[in-house]
Amino acid sequence: MKTEVANVSEVERRVKVELDAALVAGAIDKAYNNLKKKVRLPGFRPGKAPLSILQKHFKAQIEDEVINELVQQSFPEAMEKENIKPVSMPKVENGVLEKGKDFSYTVAVEIKPEIDVKDYTGLKIERLSADATDEDIAEEIERYRSAYAETKEISGRAAQMDDSVTFDMEGFIGEEPYLGGKKTDFFLELGKNMLLPGFDEQVVGLSAGDTKKFSLDIAADYGDEQVAGTTIDFTVEIKTIKEKILPELNDEFAKDVGEYKGLDDLRAAVSTSISERKKKTAESKLREQIFAALIEKNPFPVPKGMVDMQAQGMVRDMQRMFQQQGLDINALGQDPAQLLEHYREPAERQVRAALILDALAEKENITAADEDFEKLYDELAAQYNESTETLKKNIDKDRLTPQIMERKVIDFILSTAEITETQTPA
Repeated sequence: MKTEVANVSEVERRVKVELDAALVAGAIDKAYNNLKKKVRLPGFRPGKAPLSILQKHFKAQIEDEVINELVQQSFPEAMEKENIKPVSMPKVENGVLEKGKDFSYTVAVEIKPEIDVKDYTGLKIERLSADATDEDIAEEIERYRSAYAETKEISGRAAQMDDSVTFDMEGFIGEEPYLGGKKTDFFLELGKNMLLPGFDEQVVGLSAGDTKKFSLDIAADYGDEQVAGTTIDFTVEIKTIKEKILPELNDEFAKDVGEYKGLDDLRAAVSTSISERKKKTAESKLREQIFAALIEKNPFPVPKGMVDMQAQGMVRDMQRMFQQQGLDINALGQDPAQLLEHYREPAERQVRAALILDALAEKENITAADEDFEKLYDELAAQYNESTETLKKNIDKDRLTPQIMERKVIDFILSTAEITETQTPA
């Protein structure tokens, strides 16, 4: 086998592979011999059809089979010989197969760029505090109170924020009915902005039995493209108003919420929950800052195939998420090509970050040790309520290596970084 490599770019190679005529002839003969044993042709006993007849009927099929076999067998050897490690699907251009002559093909492959990572020490990083503040705890408990609140129909006063109202509603965008036409007994919790921006404010101040006509100008950048930039004319007739009666904040309330001994126990549990959420948010923001800094300081070409594969994986993840929720991804109004294009930019950022981390790990000789795997297996066991041994049987170490390496490289970067602690909402 002969190989010849052409450098197309920093991340692309074209490799010409030439196979000896004797190897080609042997592969062709073997293919026809196998065919002869299996094929059934009128007028010939099994295995006795002459080669000329087989060639007449099956030449194209045999050529495709032989070419595929030759490429599959020789491609890994050619890559090893030239010390090339493809990072995406290769593109093969086949030559002409002819017995008695050498066979050659050309394959275009993408490789990792060579990255000499710079400026990764002394990064200025903001770490968001994971502490649960008194304000965080109070807001969370108020959400519990709101969830456990009772409602009571009222009369004698107008609707206020936090009230729940039912009403009949009709809206028009020009001559077109909004939401398909008139709605009866429409329910709305005021102050939640559940319908449209500014709608709640128009209802506040109305009493049961009141009718009001008003118009809302919808911003051009509003998320719903069907109404963005339009004016909607509404008529609403208030039917009922219910006020929310919050439970008293005491030990009995805490026991109603869950298995808590009292209010102090509830506050402690809420504090722990908030801290865990804030810790996850802080870790995510920390990674984003590190990746953004490294990407800015280390420009390099990215293999397009790696970006494509990452984007495709992100689309598949979204499809699975929709399916788990019983939803149809087509409801987004985007075809697969549009979704793929939507994810291409974040996919490229992820690929860049991963390549930089790999290069940095190699430069600093950072490796995954046995104790790193043990720690992660234990964490996953606690997360999924499984035994560590069960996870070891079901999850191969190779699948955990990228996660471990990312952690270790980030820890290395943080060990030299200038870190400032800041607060963040829960």
